[in-house]
Amino acid sequence: MNLVEAFSEMRDFRRAEGRRYPLVPMLLTIIMGIACGCPAYREIERFAKANAEQLAELFHLSRKAMPSHVTIRALIQNSDFDQLCRIFENWARQYVSIKAEDWLSIDRKSIFPTALGCDKSYDKSYQDLVSLVSVFSQRRGQAIGFDRLHNKKSSEIPTIGELIRLFDLETLQGINPQA
Repeated sequence: MNLVEAFSEMRDFRRAEGRRYPLVPMLLTIIMGIACGCPAYREIERFAKANAEQLAELFHLSRKAMPSHVTIRALIQNSDFDQLCRIFENWARQYVSIKAEDWLSIDRKSIFPTALGCDKSYDKSYQDLVSLVSVFSQRRGQAIGFDRLHNKKSSEIPTIGELIRLFDLETLQGINPQA
């Protein structure tokens, strides 16, 4: 199963009337943009527009116009992240075999910062960072697992613990490992 087939399982949250762009090609365009060093909405938009002709041909799109950063933002924020991760992990597992001597790195990166009540009296209780916790295979040079974390709801310790259980890891080395 290729990634296009895997992502075709994604539930499209958009109303039928508002679908100018097919979901799977847009998700893959976003992933390609991020993989090419474009982590922000406007950068992904520029990536898509700079490669519009090739993307339209690759995904058999009838229109060569690419979505704006507003559409990209809405797609990212409203997609079911848990479903997206599950689909990606199931797809990746068919290509990844973890050996006993493999080194797997677990890392957390903030992907969507929010701070409510942004005035001069900053208070940590208003902060809610959405982070991506990933498992990276050193041998393969690929991320092989993901999970989402809201720091207002939980710390990374249970999230990392779940990833450790998922990959059946038995040893752990790191700076300040708490999981």
